[in-house]
Amino acid sequence: MTKSFILPLAILLFVACSTKNDNSQDVNTIEWDSLISQKPNLCSNLKTCVLKQSEKHPVGGVLQVVIADSLIFVRDNQEKVFEFKENGEFVCTIGRKGNAASEYIFMQNFSVDTVQNLVYIYDVMKGIKKYNYKGKYMGAYSSDVMSDCGAVYLIDNEHLLCHNDLCPENPYDYTLIDMATSEYQKLLPQIITSDVPIRYKQTVSISNDKVWAIAPISDTIYTASSTGITPAYLLNTPLRHATADDFSGFSDSEFFEAMSYASQSGISKGIQKIFATDRFLLFKYQLEKEPYYVLYDTYKAKGYKWLYDMDFSLWNNVICTSKDKFVCLYNKELYSLFMESWQGNADTDLVMPEELDDNSIVLLYFTPEMI
Repeated sequence: MTKSFILPLAILLFVACSTKNDNSQDVNTIEWDSLISQKPNLCSNLKTCVLKQSEKHPVGGVLQVVIADSLIFVRDNQEKVFEFKENGEFVCTIGRKGNAASEYIFMQNFSVDTVQNLVYIYDVMKGIKKYNYKGKYMGAYSSDVMSDCGAVYLIDNEHLLCHNDLCPENPYDYTLIDMATSEYQKLLPQIITSDVPIRYKQTVSISNDKVWAIAPISDTIYTASSTGITPAYLLNTPLRHATADDFSGFSDSEFFEAMSYASQSGISKGIQKIFATDRFLLFKYQLEKEPYYVLYDTYKAKGYKWLYDMDFSLWNNVICTSKDKFVCLYNKELYSLFMESWQGNADTDLVMPEELDDNSIVLLYFTPEMI
């Protein structure tokens, strides 16, 4: 449940004054009509990794995967974090649920500090719990301004980027916290709020220390750093960019009515979900009633767009990225269906379905190739 908060007098508050008007910033543009209308089918460097589960610590439904250095970290629906080597060998579990000071109560997400070799587990009740790569408790961090966060991301190993729920108590999309001083910035005013907190997923993607972010009901892709959030790309489509004025006549209890109004009025409801490598941006976008994927090459300034369909392709199963690869998640059944539909060349690095069991977790790495 969303909680209101009182600002501690010792904390210096910086409020970002920029509004979320997607036309107000001088940024690179991605023109919808210039995107190639086809699904990319050229991929290279496909390889698979089967996570070898421990009988003592079985993995439930996978919710989050982070690739860090030569390690793989997995969060499941039982609120546990598992660590694996890059060959899939199980290493250990990270942290434990409970009421002790070294334990967490409700895990929302986690981040990895590759400088200090720490895992940060974000507990909506108790803040950040820190553990080393062997699972040992190493301390905690908390701040009152994290109370409305849906997810917390570690950037440059010293700052936390908190993505806030849509709610009237905290009408900003992001909060940037300096952990050393506890100073913080409120960033990107929300153009509409909801009395029932709305939580958007996969709004931040980190690749090789570069942090990409999107905001609800916005067509802008941002980069984030220790100094704030900067517009990087603006997606121009046949729909009009949303502004706060568009929703000024709606109350906090009319969020869904406002979204319906946007659909009927040719107003964009923004970019949804983003995954980034050092070179590529992959995101979802709904053009009127049609959901699309967009793959954009930031090096060549060109990309593809294609209609989302319920198949077993690589694109529908992306769960995270590494420095230069997208990473897909499959169980045995879905992986078998993918292999049946895969039209690329056979690759010795791809595990065969008959080598898997019903509990297998398969990660498939691939790199897009642009025409």
